[in-house]
Amino acid sequence: MSTMLQTLANGEPTRCRPTDLRQYRGQRAAQGDASPTAIAPWAETSHTRFAQWHTACFTSSDKNQEFIDLLADYRDSGGLARTHELIGMFKRGGGGDTEQLAGWIVTGHVISIEWQNQTWFPWFQFDRDLGRPQLAVGQIYQELCSVMDDWEIARWFVLPNAWLDDSTPAQGLTTRPGDLLCAARAYRYLAKG
Repeated sequence: MSTMLQTLANGEPTRCRPTDLRQYRGQRAAQGDASPTAIAPWAETSHTRFAQWHTACFTSSDKNQEFIDLLADYRDSGGLARTHELIGMFKRGGGGDTEQLAGWIVTGHVISIEWQNQTWFPWFQFDRDLGRPQLAVGQIYQELCSVMDDWEIARWFVLPNAWLDDSTPAQGLTTRPGDLLCAARAYRYLAKG
């Protein structure tokens, strides 16, 4: 019995490997089984069991630790917010709505990361009184997005930066937006070589 099947039978999804699904399909096909469960072995179990198996196999503990680190690093600048928390702020402040937030994400006017099927946003980037992002965030994002992914950009904002006298970009967003833009350009230039 493959590790995945042992895992499904025991209900403990911590020992599975992504290759197990391919091996299981191959074993079932070799036995002449063309049933739906040969293609989708989780059909033999509950949806919850599959979700647990999938999470254990494909969720990186490194990404979880990275998220925990970001939560700690963003604490000094207001923390991270989920989508529904931002929408609540928008409603109270008369600012944007869900469509506008989606537009800001697509156009790179806000920093966001995906973690465990939720979108998270650093609070520091929003003017809470007006319910919209700070203008400099979009400009900085445009400088960095060609050399960094969203997680790296989120991390860049909370790491001490030599161009900013070792303060973090998140700390200087409202007081030194021009310096932040220069620091982002310098980073992009160095990263591209």
